[in-house]
Amino acid sequence: MFSAEHPETVRLCGQRYPSGDDMIPAEGLIVVAGTAGTLMAAGWILMVTRQERRENRRSVSAAHATDLTSAGTEA
Repeated sequence: MFSAEHPETVRLCGQRYPSGDDMIPAEGLIVVAGTAGTLMAAGWILMVTRQERRENRRSVSAAHATDLTSAGTEA
């Protein structure tokens, strides 16, 4: 079984093994790579969203604290 006869498969490292050619379907590699990419993108989006929320809370807290201190000095 050679990869030239089966273009839908990909041979790893071009080596032959005692049990014959180990071949992995190209669709399997695409699915694994796509899944890994999707998980990485989802993690990145989650981290950016959390960071933006944290920064928004800090800026609101800082603005609120500034309002309280300036209100006390005006009277």
